[in-house]
Amino acid sequence: MEYIYYYNLNSIRDDLKQGEVVIAYGQIQKFDKETCSVGIVNHPKQTFSKFENFNGKKQVCLYPFIQISNSINKGMSGSPLVDQHGNLVGMIQKKIDNYGLALPSNVLKNIALFLQNKGTYKEPSLEFTLKNGSTFKKELKVHNILPKSSAEIAGLKKGDIILSMNKKIINNICQVRK
Repeated sequence: MEYIYYYNLNSIRDDLKQGEVVIAYGQIQKFDKETCSVGIVNHPKQTFSKFENFNGKKQVCLYPFIQISNSINKGMSGSPLVDQHGNLVGMIQKKIDNYGLALPSNVLKNIALFLQNKGTYKEPSLEFTLKNGSTFKKELKVHNILPKSSAEIAGLKKGDIILSMNKKIINNICQVRK
């Protein structure tokens, strides 16, 4: 059985606080049974330089995740994460060790609006790659640039260090994506 959840885009929120109660709904893989788990927000904007995607490949973190204490089972990826009032706060992405990760609702809303207007969605590209500095240096170094890209035309060069964007200090790759 396939479960489809519908949410009004106006009933989402992206102002989660650490310790806030959240509920994950879904279906356990290999069972035709709904499940729900209650937990708390451990970190509302957790970032990683790289994480393992669904195919088991390491990829650059595209967005900050909501780190939650909820019990997440196989098959729950793509399921809604709601607050105690039923407002959509995220979508379950994966489980790592003893905690879960969810995409924030503001990311989902942007993708949904894009799909609604364009009918298709392609992940935006920065047209350059970055590397995090050492744990002692919080810097992002330009690692590679696509030839003839807007990044190259704008004057970005390999080895450049990104300190800020739009007058905001940048500490990690996820902030650049935002």
